[in-house]
Amino acid sequence: VLNQMNTKIIVSSIVHKRYGKIEHFFKYKVPSLFIDLDELEMIHSMVSRLVERVGYEKIIDHSGMGLVSRFPDLDIIDSREAYDFSTIHIKNSINIPLNGRYAITAANILDVKKKLVVICNKDEENESIVRLKRVGFENIIGVFNSNLNQIELKPLTSSLNSESSKNAHNIKDHKFIDVRTESEFNLKHVKSSVNIPLFDLEDNISKINKNENYFIYCRSGYRSSVATSILKKNKINNLINIKEGMNGLINNKNIIFE
Repeated sequence: VLNQMNTKIIVSSIVHKRYGKIEHFFKYKVPSLFIDLDELEMIHSMVSRLVERVGYEKIIDHSGMGLVSRFPDLDIIDSREAYDFSTIHIKNSINIPLNGRYAITAANILDVKKKLVVICNKDEENESIVRLKRVGFENIIGVFNSNLNQIELKPLTSSLNSESSKNAHNIKDHKFIDVRTESEFNLKHVKSSVNIPLFDLEDNISKINKNENYFIYCRSGYRSSVATSILKKNKINNLINIKEGMNGLINNKNIIFE
């Protein structure tokens, strides 16, 4: 690939023209980067020292996202808010919203050594990456910050069910999974709910019956969105995330607590 490029131009673009121009350069002037992951990684390796200095990460376009989504040894974090994630997301991505304990949550549920792609809103690229790097994520190979409703991405996307706590009692035949900590659960919880703390969820997937229907709840809806995305990645699909969590359920007089 490098034989077909002018290395001096690459370096000049990164150092002097900064973020917006870099996106243009890689997406349009070197489209081959999004054809083969080995090529993508080679370029990343060759400019890694420069990248560290300027805080740059590659911007992935829809064709690159299509390539990335097919690799099982790569994690995808979606840092958008839970509502946006529930509406549309890339299959097998994990929702860890930026507006919460983002980095700590990521470090507790994912392997910091694995290759990682981050999906985020425009203008949140830097924060999404820097906070992850502070807790040890060093293999971030790119960022996707475009609209997921592109027709080219349709085969790669999915959605998940979420419901307001005030309507939960109207939905029958659903068991409750509480993903708060054990101490939170012991203070008060929905009657007959099962407590599987978020950070223990991956180790307890086998305890969840894929044929059952579940409400997932936490305190505010943050951890339950993370948990729902983890469960869905593990092929557990009969899920409803309680958007307001315990904060909302406590006001529903039709829900019984213990």
